[in-house]
Amino acid sequence: MPERRNLCMLVAVPGGTAEPDALPFQDGVREALARIVTAHGGTLLERRLASLAASFKSCDAALRAAREALEELPFATPAIVIHYGCADGGSAPTTGLAFAHRLAALARPGEGLASAAAVMLLDGPARQLASAQPLARDSFATLDWPVFAVGARAGTVTSMPALTRLSQRLRLRHQQDLVLVEELRPLVRLGRALGNDLVIMDARASRQHARIELRPDGFVLVDSSSNGTWVGLEGELETWVRDGELLLRGPGRLGCGFSTADIRRDLVFFDLV
Repeated sequence: MPERRNLCMLVAVPGGTAEPDALPFQDGVREALARIVTAHGGTLLERRLASLAASFKSCDAALRAAREALEELPFATPAIVIHYGCADGGSAPTTGLAFAHRLAALARPGEGLASAAAVMLLDGPARQLASAQPLARDSFATLDWPVFAVGARAGTVTSMPALTRLSQRLRLRHQQDLVLVEELRPLVRLGRALGNDLVIMDARASRQHARIELRPDGFVLVDSSSNGTWVGLEGELETWVRDGELLLRGPGRLGCGFSTADIRRDLVFFDLV
C-alpha cells in the first residue's frame, strides 16, 4: 500500500494557464525551471510540455525556488504556485497536487501564488516574501484555501499574514506528515482508515480512532476507539483516554492504541505554534 506523502509542492505553467491544450513552455524554459528546482533541493514530480511540478521538504525551499524562477525568467512570464498537501498524483481535487494544478490554472502570467496551507509553514525571512493579506479575486472564491501573492511580485509584506494571528495552532507530526489544527482546519481525524488526515497503521489503532478539535478553550482530543489513546504531555505522567476527551496543552505525543513509551513509527507528536 503506497504511503501518503505530505510535502510542499510547486507547479509552474507557461503564461498562467494549465489547460490541456495550452501552448508549451518556450524553448529552454522548462529546462531552466527544472535546474532551479533541483538547485533548491526539489524533486521533479511531473515534467510536461505545458506544466512542471515538483515537491520540496520545506515550503521555504519551494518559495525560494519560485522567487528565483520569477526573477530569472521574466521574459517567459511563467505562473508559479506553491501548496502544502498530499504529493501523490491520485489525491482528491481539493487537496495536494491536484489543488496546486487548479491554482496554477487561475494564476496570471508572471505571478507567484501560495495557498494559506503553504504560507503558514514559512519560517522567518521567507514570510517576508508573502503578501500581508490573501488576494480577493472572484476566481479564488470557490477554493478551499485563501491565496497569497508570493515571490518577486508579492508587493507590501509583513512578517506573518494577519490570517495566522487569529489563534494558536496545534502542529501534529506523524512520520513524514505534518498537519496543523487551526481556524482554517479546526478538525483533524486519526485512525487506520485511509480517509483519515493522519493514517495510523498500527493494528491496535481503530479505523476511526480519534479526532482533535479546535474549540474556544483550546485543542481537544476526542477518543472513539476500542483500545483508547495514550497521551504523554512533556513533564507529566502519561494519561489514557478511552471514549472521552482531553485538552491538549502540549508539547507531547499520542499513542493510538498503545503507550507513548513505545518506540514505534506510529507515534504522533504535537506542539503549540
